[in-house]
Amino acid sequence: MEVTLNAALQSLATGPLFPFASWDRSLVPQSPGVYSVWRSDCLIYIGMAGRSQEQKAGLRGRLTQHDNGRRSGDQLCMYVSDRLVLPELTREQVLSIAAGTHSLDHLTKAFIHREVAFRFVVCTDPGSARALEKEARMAGVPGAGVPMLNPHPGRPPQNDRAPGRE
Repeated sequence: MEVTLNAALQSLATGPLFPFASWDRSLVPQSPGVYSVWRSDCLIYIGMAGRSQEQKAGLRGRLTQHDNGRRSGDQLCMYVSDRLVLPELTREQVLSIAAGTHSLDHLTKAFIHREVAFRFVVCTDPGSARALEKEARMAGVPGAGVPMLNPHPGRPPQNDRAPGRE
């Protein structure tokens, strides 16, 4: 049975929430799909997995990549690092990272595990995943609006002061 666009958007807003700190990878399929990333009640990111049929890792692989906190090649980790982690660093932490004694990737991973969770929707193929991702990024999801971190042509960046930030 095909899931309607509205039902898929609703699932991205209210479906089961999986904290990155404790998610069970076996519950997330290796299928194409779209996921929403949350910090408390704030939608911070919409992404997709399985851009082609050849990418076997699908949702599980993409979310595992985000879970690792490595900024290299990972847009979500870059945005989290640049817009949510860096503003909270002390001068000493910045100097320590600059000196190579601490890792910004490690701090990004710790932040993701401490503060971030996700929801997902499985799609039948990469094309339907791309269409759902585009709709969720441009129009937002019910009750949460557009994601804070995703870039959007013609829209200024969202307020970085998401819930949970003191």
